[in-house]
Order: sequence, then C-alpha cells, then structure tokens
Amino acid sequence: MITQQELAKIIGVSQMTVSAILRGGTLAQRYRPELRRKVLETAAQFGYSRNEIALAVRNKSSNVIGFITQDLANGYSGVMLQGIVDAVAEQNRLVKTFSVFRGQEPSAETFRTVGNAIAEQCIGQRLAGVICFDIVFSEFLDVIGEKLGNSGIPLLVANGIPQKTPVCHGVYSDMKQGGELLFDYLYNQLHHERFALVGHYNWVINTRQILQAFLDKALATGIPQDHILLRVSDGVQNYHDLEEELLDFKPTAVWTNSDFSALSIITSLTNRGYKVPDKFSVIGYGNLHFDEKCYPAITSLDNNLYDIGYRAAQLLYEHGNGRIETMRTEFVPHTIVKRESCKIYKNKQ
Repeated sequence: MITQQELAKIIGVSQMTVSAILRGGTLAQRYRPELRRKVLETAAQFGYSRNEIALAVRNKSSNVIGFITQDLANGYSGVMLQGIVDAVAEQNRLVKTFSVFRGQEPSAETFRTVGNAIAEQCIGQRLAGVICFDIVFSEFLDVIGEKLGNSGIPLLVANGIPQKTPVCHGVYSDMKQGGELLFDYLYNQLHHERFALVGHYNWVINTRQILQAFLDKALATGIPQDHILLRVSDGVQNYHDLEEELLDFKPTAVWTNSDFSALSIITSLTNRGYKVPDKFSVIGYGNLHFDEKCYPAITSLDNNLYDIGYRAAQLLYEHGNGRIETMRTEFVPHTIVKRESCKIYKNKQ
C-alpha cells in the first residue's frame, strides 16, 4: 500500500501537506482547491487508505465516536443516530454503535458490569468521545462516566435524565417546555378540555416531566383535575384495558409518549367503531417516519432527536478541539407536527 510520503513525492509537495489535506476539515481548507483535488485524486488513483489504528495510537485518540443505546431498532435510536452520523461526516469522523441490556435482567449489578465492559472497549479502541442515548440507569452512567473520564474520553448523555455528575456533557429535550406546548396545542388551539395522558416503558421516567408540566398548566388554567386521566406504567400497556378505561373516561384528546402506542390506540379504537379524530383526537411522541403513512396520519409531539444527535456530536467535536473547558448541558425544544389524527373539538351539547 502506498504511503503518504510516496504520495508527496509523486505530487511534488511535502508529506505534511498531503497529511493535512487527507485529514480534511478546517486544516485542509488552507490549501488551494486545485491542490486539494490533486492530492485526493492521486490518493484514489494509487489506492491510498489511512491506517486508522496507527493514527489512533500516535494521537492517543481515534476519529471514531461511540453511540450507546438499548435498542438500535426501535425507531427513536435511528433518528438520533442519523443526526450524529450527519454531524460526524462533516468532521471526517466515524460512528461505532453499542446496543446494551437486550435480554438481560435489569439490576444494579448488571448496569455496573455492562458499564465496565463497554468502558473498557471504548478505552481500548481509543474513541474520541461517547454518546449515551435512552439510558437512564445511574449505575451504568456513573461507572462509564468515571472510567471514560479517567482516560480523557468525554461522555455525553443525550435525552435521558439530566445528570448532575461533572463527568459528562448533556443534550436533552426540554421536557417542561414540551408539556406546556402540548397543553397549549390541545387546549388553546384545538379547544379540548378533557384529556388522557398515557406513559409507558422506561421512557416514562423521562416523560413524567412532560406529564407534570401539562398537569401544572392545566390546573393553573382552571381545568378540573378529574378531567385529566393519567395512565402511567413502567412496562407495556395492556391496550384492551386501556381502551376500556378510555371509553369509560371519555376524553376528547389522548396523548401517549410513543408513536407506536399512538398507532395501537388508534387501531384499537377504530376496531371498536370509534373514528379518530371524530370521537377522539390522538397525538403521539417522537415524529417517527411511519406517522405520515398511517390513516389517519398521526400528529406527534416531536422531541427533535435528530437535532439532539447532531448537536451532541458537535459538542464532542468542540470538546476535542479544546473549545470547551467545562462540561455543558443544553436543552432542545419540542415542536408539534400537525397531521390528521387531531382536530378542533366542538362541544355539541
């Protein structure tokens, strides 16, 4: 395989110039476009590829960012990961993914054991930084944060519970703003006055803040508390029981902290002969790709995971370039993506 030194000799420039252009980024922009093009074309012609392992050893860090999540296939992780991938592509970096805790019994010991194992992998591969998404277990975050921090690898928690530990950055959805925005949309814009709020899975830990912000604003507005049904579960919802409860409670608007759950609720109600949004307005969470393909297309409270992933990767890049001296916490606002599963409520009485 041809070396940078041999490429430099062929092109007639220094090895330092070839190295800077091949690395890309702001350093490469210092050179004339014609020279950059010539170096890249010559490198491609002779089949040059960088020895990333040797580069990582020399620099004590690779150009690879780690992404740790519980489930790469759940839709939400994919949105977050796309934001990270797009950001690191601009930085000439790569992403390595880790999927953890699948099929394992959740316990403090499991969280610590897995945290140690993942940290050792990240350190051994000299990752430039690590992003954790959809992981709210403090035992895991404490272990991996301490071990990575001792090795000079920055950790960033994306969209979990804001961490008080000084060993990690954080980019989170603004849950309080999300709950208030949800209430404003359903009450002030669509004129609903009777609500069901459904939370389930581990995400319920995060979205309790949305539920609380919604409830606080509703009560402050004068909505009676018995006009709000809160249905919260740490596991999977039993949709048959939930359906019966909804029909008994008779809300005009239903919000759930998962677009998958919103689709299940719409399907269950439709199968019972209740049209959405004629009888019930239903709004999901996360604005997943299938929402617009459903019938009716699902309105969603968007936590903007793409933006969170993109900003998380940027923040780690800024950390690595020495632009950030202390750990930083940032919040990304929610937005409402309006589709056909919600409509203005009209009291016919």
